[in-house]
Amino acid sequence: MKILIVGGCFTCQHNIEFNRLYHQTILHKFIKSGLSCAQIQTISYERIAKTIDKIETIHKDYKFDLLIFHLRAEPLMRMVKLYYKYLNDEGKLCHSLNLPFFRNLNAEKYDLLEVRRIINSVKNQDETQLHHSLRELNYYLGSIIGNKRRAMKSYAKFTEKIAVFCKNNSSDFLLLGPVSRPFSRFENKLSYEMSIKFNEFSKSENIKYLELLGESTLGNNPMFFPNGQHVSQEGHDEIAMKIYEKIKCFP
Repeated sequence: MKILIVGGCFTCQHNIEFNRLYHQTILHKFIKSGLSCAQIQTISYERIAKTIDKIETIHKDYKFDLLIFHLRAEPLMRMVKLYYKYLNDEGKLCHSLNLPFFRNLNAEKYDLLEVRRIINSVKNQDETQLHHSLRELNYYLGSIIGNKRRAMKSYAKFTEKIAVFCKNNSSDFLLLGPVSRPFSRFENKLSYEMSIKFNEFSKSENIKYLELLGESTLGNNPMFFPNGQHVSQEGHDEIAMKIYEKIKCFP
């Protein structure tokens, strides 16, 4: 059985040992159950516009039987913002507005993470309350002018394309809901809104869906590290269990 997992930093989280990441726990469970030929590969995505190409490319050499796709709040957060900064093709820091009536969406053309890497390399300090408040305001302003609604529609159309790709290539498809985002009030609310929308969307499109919201594990351990952004080891273990149990129910 060949599995491809498409997600974000959760798939390669730096503060969790590789063999304790959730997908490695899933692999160990398969091997322990007698499925020694099980394989898992992972790829990361930030911009939804380029992700289908990534999936098609890897499928040429790795004919996966199951595609597990993580819905993430981050791509939507980038499209929701009113003000957006990015590095252009020449490596120059640029600023733009995400306006719903413009087709030219720089949030999907350029990766904000490149800016973050530069900033983090220059100054290694915690986010100030002012910066946190300004970012939240940026989200709310973008939502008011319709960016959130448009971003949700774009994500749904993109997810439907993945489902069609899997169907055309005889691969199973499992859609994973977003995790909670306790770091930010807006981001956390966005994750819950996404989970509701895509749970309903999955039912209407006959897509297998698994909800992953929550800030505590079944054993009442924190799902996240204190920063509220990265999933804890207990969180990885629990999510691995949920995914494994879901896959076992596949026909």
